[in-house]
Amino acid sequence: MVSIAALKGAVASRGRMQDAAAIAVAWILVSPADLAAQRVRDEVVELSRGDRVTGEIKGLDRSQLTVRTLDLGTVLIRWQRVVRLNSNRTLEIELADGRRLQGSILSPVPGTLEISGSARTATVDLASIVVIRPVARSLIGDLTGRIDAGFSYTRSSQVAQSSINTEITKRRPAFESTAAFNAVITTVERQPDSSRYLLRYNYYRFWTGRVFAGGLADAERNRDLGISVRVSAGGGPGYRILKSQRQELTVLGGPVFVREVPLEEPASTDALALAATNYSLFFNEYPKTNLDIAYQLRFGLSEPGRFLFDLNVSLRRELWRDFYIAVSLYDSYDNRPPASSTLKNDIGITLTMGWTF
Repeated sequence: MVSIAALKGAVASRGRMQDAAAIAVAWILVSPADLAAQRVRDEVVELSRGDRVTGEIKGLDRSQLTVRTLDLGTVLIRWQRVVRLNSNRTLEIELADGRRLQGSILSPVPGTLEISGSARTATVDLASIVVIRPVARSLIGDLTGRIDAGFSYTRSSQVAQSSINTEITKRRPAFESTAAFNAVITTVERQPDSSRYLLRYNYYRFWTGRVFAGGLADAERNRDLGISVRVSAGGGPGYRILKSQRQELTVLGGPVFVREVPLEEPASTDALALAATNYSLFFNEYPKTNLDIAYQLRFGLSEPGRFLFDLNVSLRRELWRDFYIAVSLYDSYDNRPPASSTLKNDIGITLTMGWTF
């Protein structure tokens, strides 16, 4: 026979099993989309005219706040219009003076922001904030990029030119990396093709304040300068001179090593000193306008007296949403090019249309 105590234990055990099953079913029914929706409902952006936007804060960059909402999709808000910002998530806040803070955020009074981290709470003005990004937990991080292409043909001279530019940037709280590819191909009837290919990778590791460590690597092919392939790698310390909601200016210096394979000469390896400058000017009011200037000057160390100069300028103007038109200028100069080259300077201008993501 089964005792009364055993029956009571079986009933109690069955009750616990039912509770566990109910919890499991509830966990399955609460999908990641529901959890994301709850997070969306918990973050609030208040604007200068009293409007409120409830959604998930995706980030602030170049004076533009991106918020994902349930009803309106992804909306873009000019940072100058924001007066309050509330979020319980851990966000990274970058200030104009170079400081980086992490924590949840709350606006006790209009125009200010309290950042509550694990160690302390800091109060800053909204006007001093230049970047906001979620602290990414995945290996992918935050990816942004652009791609544009162009083609032109002149029948009278029988000259055709095609160009393509791509760029992908990955951002995390401690570092930022960018990979870019540029190609310009010019074809003239009954003449050899003129081509320029450039693959470039930059890596920035942020320290405190405005100081960072930077590394770069690139591979170039330029038939006009007599180069079959030129591979460079190097880096050093960098300093962010300016970072605001409209502009950014950084400088970087250090040694760089170059392996060069001319079209008709033996390969050589040289050590050079690098001085690089990057400047950006941006306006996010419609139509968005971006001006980017990248400048590199490399002085010969193993071959004194030689220097290489590279200038890349890009002006982009928004056409509609994420589509834009761009005018790009490049200038590559080598005061001691390979003997097979008839030029010291390669200059080009391209007109392209593209898309940002």
